[in-house]
Amino acid sequence: MKYIKRALCIALVTALLLCAAQVSAAQSITLTAVNDQFLPLSDSTMPARKSGEMYVPYSVFTGTLGISASYNASQKTLVLSGQSNTLTFYISEGYVYDQNMTSYAQPAYFINGGVYVPVKLICSRFGLSYSVISSDYPVLRIINDNATLSDHALIAGSAETIRKMVAAYQAPSGEGGATPSTPDIPVAPPAVEERIPQPSVVYLTFTGAPTEQTPAILDTLQEFGRTATFFLAAEDPLSRGDDVRRIVSEGHALGLAVTADAHNADPETLVQSLDAQNGRLLLLCGVTTRLVMVENGSATLSQAQRDALADGGYRLWDATLDSRDDSRTAFRAARTVLTAFQKSSDPAVVRLRHGAQADGTLTYILRYMQQTSIQHSTIQLSDTPINAVGDTR
Repeated sequence: MKYIKRALCIALVTALLLCAAQVSAAQSITLTAVNDQFLPLSDSTMPARKSGEMYVPYSVFTGTLGISASYNASQKTLVLSGQSNTLTFYISEGYVYDQNMTSYAQPAYFINGGVYVPVKLICSRFGLSYSVISSDYPVLRIINDNATLSDHALIAGSAETIRKMVAAYQAPSGEGGATPSTPDIPVAPPAVEERIPQPSVVYLTFTGAPTEQTPAILDTLQEFGRTATFFLAAEDPLSRGDDVRRIVSEGHALGLAVTADAHNADPETLVQSLDAQNGRLLLLCGVTTRLVMVENGSATLSQAQRDALADGGYRLWDATLDSRDDSRTAFRAARTVLTAFQKSSDPAVVRLRHGAQADGTLTYILRYMQQTSIQHSTIQLSDTPINAVGDTR
């Protein structure tokens, strides 16, 4: 009996160790996808983590992602370029500079015989986006405007592909199972780091009447845990009342948008039109608003009109960044905004609309804000107005 118990204990311990080894192996496998396609899986191409950052071979960014690369093996330098931006990595020294000689703290490394570069830095400098998708095996996905599938759709439609890739990787005859080589660790980067600027706070705004696109916009805001300010057209009859009520119930702020020809209205008529819309809002959802945005900018209003608005308790706001999502693809509209994010630490008032590209543009922007921890806020009546005429009343 004693020997039987000992044998059972040994068998149990062995089973637990095997399970632990399988879990560890599963957790160590990370796949890479570019847009809607998976890249080959091997020890020499799998993403790696260094100092809390995700790294991939620089070849991941060439080709469909539109970045060109030049690697000098003798000097151990790598130059990535595209969209008028350049990053030069001095790999052995641990330095990286852009075309303006601004330095960054995320160098390139030699890993598994290849040159690996930091995903977050490359994406931020070249207008790309990335995500780490949770599934049985994590997937690092890097995208540009050629991506058509959502993260969820990509994983849901690729279960068999992922299973086959992992099985081939783990097969004894394949590359799987090899112990990754120890990377060359370069010397520390410069002590003084010039960080990429980012806005101190972002005010996301949507102008115009709600449309059939508005529910998707609200879903995306809810998914990322962000709120926005919706400037409803002052002349809109509020026919999509359910959307307006949802905007209010989910913690977003309301404002009123006036059209480009508002400068033709006499001051009293302009204020009366806003008061009338506030009356409709009060009946519909029990709130009113004193925030105003002019479609083509507050500078088009006369001083008399601005005085009348201020006397009526209204506060003028202008967008500082117009995505122009009504005339561009979602990727290009978002890139306009994200490029501007990296140039100033001033508060940013981002304007989007309710058109076909609005939700896609918003998704790119929110994904970047999440990755870079940029703060957001709805516009409150107590906030100092931001507008082109410097009217802070």
